[in-house]
Amino acid sequence: MILRLSETAGYHVVELREDIPDWWMGSKHTIKTVDAWCELTFGASDSWGSEPVTGWKRLGNQYFFTDQNKFNWFVLRWS
Repeated sequence: MILRLSETAGYHVVELREDIPDWWMGSKHTIKTVDAWCELTFGASDSWGSEPVTGWKRLGNQYFFTDQNKFNWFVLRWS
């Protein structure tokens, strides 16, 4: 998967690139697959506008992590 990594407002951010190649999409990984993996691995997604509990949330094709270790684990799994 093609990832773009950054940091913003205290979050480690992983963006699933819009230009994901056909061969990767053919592997049947989708945002739902990634979300399910995150929920199984880290717990339920945090809500926007509230204090972080599990330390991750998604907005569109971007995943936000408060914890460097969760960020690293995500990058290792999906890159």
